[in-house]
Amino acid sequence: MSTNRCFGEWDEGKKILETPKYFESAVRMQRDIKKNSLYQFSGAPVHEIESEQNIVGLSIFLRTNITPDSMKHSFGLIQRVGNRTNWLYDLCVYPPHQRSHVDKLKRKVFYGPHIHTLNDTIEIGLSYELHDWNKWFHLFAKNINLQIRSNDIIEPLAGELLL
Repeated sequence: MSTNRCFGEWDEGKKILETPKYFESAVRMQRDIKKNSLYQFSGAPVHEIESEQNIVGLSIFLRTNITPDSMKHSFGLIQRVGNRTNWLYDLCVYPPHQRSHVDKLKRKVFYGPHIHTLNDTIEIGLSYELHDWNKWFHLFAKNINLQIRSNDIIEPLAGELLL
């Protein structure tokens, strides 16, 4: 989802991404009351598995934007350092026909799902459906070595009556 992002120091970010970690709190996507089509979740702490210590400043940040003709998801791993937010990983899920990102350095236009990881953007060609949020969420967790230890996961639109 389009914002300017600061992808932090490469070596430290790579180490965090490779470290096995877990998140044990409930994951409940909630509708933003100011933007009716936006659902968000931000959660911390994220713990290192080996030491069970909190990885300071690390959190997951999830967003879904649902409009009548489109749906987009963003599954991010971020680290706050002081007043700066470093994006370590961001799985962006757009419809396959929609232009989703322009990488000026690579001079490449991306359509559909792609990943921002540290200082790179990678196109992914998966056949998951856009509305299958749960599959995308678990792919995100797998790609960042994150165990989800909660069974309390409420995705966007869960429990809402759709007309």
